[in-house]
Amino acid sequence: MLDRIANLTYRRARAVLVLSLLAVVALAAVGFGAFGKLQGGGFDDPDSPSSRAAALIDEKFHGQDNLVLLVRAKSGDLRAPEVEQAGQQLTRGLRKEPGVTQVTSYWAPGGSALTSRDGAQALVLAHMDENDTERVSEVTEKWTGERGAVVVRAGGGAALNEQINAQVSKDLAIAEAIAVPVTLLLLIVAFG
Repeated sequence: MLDRIANLTYRRARAVLVLSLLAVVALAAVGFGAFGKLQGGGFDDPDSPSSRAAALIDEKFHGQDNLVLLVRAKSGDLRAPEVEQAGQQLTRGLRKEPGVTQVTSYWAPGGSALTSRDGAQALVLAHMDENDTERVSEVTEKWTGERGAVVVRAGGGAALNEQINAQVSKDLAIAEAIAVPVTLLLLIVAFG
């Protein structure tokens, strides 16, 4: 059987090469959409005590805070009226976002411990579904950056997962863009 394949390939080399190139192009077009569907995960043992505790926290308290916004005053400290107004606006706006729950803030009652020692930075904590990376991305883009008298940066598990997924998708696309042509070149060199 291999003799027949070898003879066919030898006799019809151009046709085999053209068909191979068409197959590579067609499969690349079909496979390109796979990058958006790949998901990270599988890092946790569902039977471990930490996973059971996380499931209990999700069940009883609707999850733990996994979106952390660090708010830094551009000048002065957090007690400046314009900084306080920006912080309160951020807190109120975040509470109105769909999919965002449990918003706790330095600017909310009982939040005075959510500040740095120098009084120039504060935290706003919230909970989001980490698996909804699109929504996490929308919320972090909307509420971070320069916002009047403050600069807001995102952190926490939800923001970290979203950034990791975005970076992995980019890296996979680059790796495939390099690996496929190099592999094809090596095959041509090796098999003529």
